[in-house]
This record gives sequence, structure tokens and C-alpha cells, in this order.
Amino acid sequence: MQRDAADLMIMCDQCQRISNIQRRPSTPLAPITTPWPFAQWGMDILRAFSIAVT
Repeated sequence: MQRDAADLMIMCDQCQRISNIQRRPSTPLAPITTPWPFAQWGMDILRAFSIAVT
């Protein structure tokens, strides 16, 4: 009977949507240190640069 209930929970769409999801415990946050301000820079490029007319 327990196996039948477990199989039903696996196959039931509504049971999957409202089930109690088991997640791993979160890990504590750790600060990121740099030797001096602005020691590390990053850039996100979204598109190609346009050609300037001078």
C-alpha cells in the first residue's frame, strides 16, 4: 500500500505542484576580498560597437 501511494505521488501532476519540496540547506555567504578598490573589473558587452563618424 505504501508503494502504491508513492507511485501515485510520482505520477500525479497536482501532487507534484503542491508537494513539500526537499532542498539542500543553504551555505553561509563568504565575502569576496580584493587587495585594493577596483582591483578587479568586469564588463558585459551586449552588442557590437557602432562606427563613429569624425
